[in-house]
Amino acid sequence: MLVCGLAVGLGFLAGCVERRMTIVSDPPGAAVIVNGKDIGAAPVDVPSKMFVYYGDYDITLLRDGYEPALIRQAVTRPWYQCFPLDFVSENLIPWHIHDRRVFTYQLTPPAMVPTENLLDRANSQRERARMIVPVGPVAEVSVPGQAPLEELPPPARLGAPQVDPP
Repeated sequence: MLVCGLAVGLGFLAGCVERRMTIVSDPPGAAVIVNGKDIGAAPVDVPSKMFVYYGDYDITLLRDGYEPALIRQAVTRPWYQCFPLDFVSENLIPWHIHDRRVFTYQLTPPAMVPTENLLDRANSQRERARMIVPVGPVAEVSVPGQAPLEELPPPARLGAPQVDPP
């Protein structure tokens, strides 16, 4: 009877590993997305239901006025989470083990593109757009009550100024 009571008492004392991951950005306030789920603005704690395994996490940080940061963060397992010690640390040790990780990321301001480069890129895109040949109808289909295609005005070209015929 005493052994049974002792076993039940130890069962209530059995601890677990509490995992906690915090993501900090410099400057603070960046939107944090972990494995495709938005979790809030940095500094933020990753919910415990999302930090249940060790391995790679895909972290995205977004903030106005800064380049987006795309990070693949490796989270290594501590020695007490390796097989077969993980069973002991999760179930048999009569205290809680705290595994706290803090990851800090520096956001960078956007790169300033020289005006000459920007204008060169815009001009090359304009030239590429001018080379696009409009595709005409493949076959004429006459629809009762509709004017033939020759009588219809030409379709407006993208980016071309609209001019009314005199």
